[in-house]
Amino acid sequence: FDAPVNEDFQKKRFKSLMAKFNLGNFDIEFYRDVNSTLQFLKTSKLVVTNKLHVGILGIAFGAKVISIPKHQKTKRLYKQLNLETFCIPIEEYSQGRFENAIAELSNWYLDREFINSKTKRLFDHIDLFIQK
Repeated sequence: FDAPVNEDFQKKRFKSLMAKFNLGNFDIEFYRDVNSTLQFLKTSKLVVTNKLHVGILGIAFGAKVISIPKHQKTKRLYKQLNLETFCIPIEEYSQGRFENAIAELSNWYLDREFINSKTKRLFDHIDLFIQK
């Protein structure tokens, strides 16, 4: 998330919420700059974000991601990836939905074969376009 006005308060609040899920040790990192965010994402096992590209990078680095987006494009992406359980649009957010997403993390599955086939199809179309 973007750094809130009262970062310490938000960290304590989030840690308190997450403690009941017995997820082990975890860190909460607010956005500072690109390099520190990338380093943090590379080592993360779970990312909770409201940013589309942070979620994409988290997934690319192998993390499970729970998205709380503001934009419909993020919701569409998670639907295409069959990860709708882990996308809670901000206007639909409730603690119950968030707790359900946490509880469902053991069912997180990203079909990399599906992604590779769609990516190949996209590149094939780009190649055809360039050749014209």
